[in-house]
Amino acid sequence: MSSGSRLVTIAGPGGIGKSRLALQVAAEALDGAGDGVWLVELAPVAEPELVARTVAAVLQVREEPGRLILDTLVDAVGDRHLLVVLDNAEHVLGAVAKLADAMMRCCLRAYLLVTSREPLGTSGEHVFRVPPLAGPPADLAAPGRLAAFESVQLFTERAPAGARTWSATPSRPASKRPPPPAEC
Repeated sequence: MSSGSRLVTIAGPGGIGKSRLALQVAAEALDGAGDGVWLVELAPVAEPELVARTVAAVLQVREEPGRLILDTLVDAVGDRHLLVVLDNAEHVLGAVAKLADAMMRCCLRAYLLVTSREPLGTSGEHVFRVPPLAGPPADLAAPGRLAAFESVQLFTERAPAGARTWSATPSRPASKRPPPPAEC
């Protein structure tokens, strides 16, 4: 990765595009050389102790009886030249930091790209912060000017997925629109 660091965390608020940015970086890293690019979705991982097992499963590393999965994973990666994208790490930061630390110490040709709302806080980590999108001022009186703000554009893009009847049109005043989805 261009920062010179083998461990980069893309950090920023939820919904800002961290995953899309990481996937773009990963796509650009696919050059046919090395041992590939691997995407590990951490959002569904409910327990921190499952992080190493999830990464191992994606990398097709089998557990060995009587051995910690993290040790097995680090040995299996060894000197392979690969990029592992760990997406949505915020709820398992400690476990991801432990995994990253082990891989950075022992897997000298491995690169990790992490997306999270917060940095891992581990040695050697380069944090790339994605700033929040600008929002309209509270006193903006011209609804037609709302579309110029990135935050409104993102909301307009994603809101229909949560409420099929929602639309952002000046002809439909906010008081007559259904409320936005709860996750917004």
